[in-house]
Amino acid sequence: MASLGPISELEMGEFPKKVPYKTKVLYAWVEQEMEGLVYINETKMMIL
Repeated sequence: MASLGPISELEMGEFPKKVPYKTKVLYAWVEQEMEGLVYINETKMMIL
């Protein structure tokens, strides 16, 4: 699970909004850094 920041900041501005994220994932015994984008609108999210 990746943190996208405070909800109050995500709710500000125009929608749809592109929010980048970076996170570390532990898969078996290997740790990987992943990054991507999440598009947020007022009713749903789409993860890319």
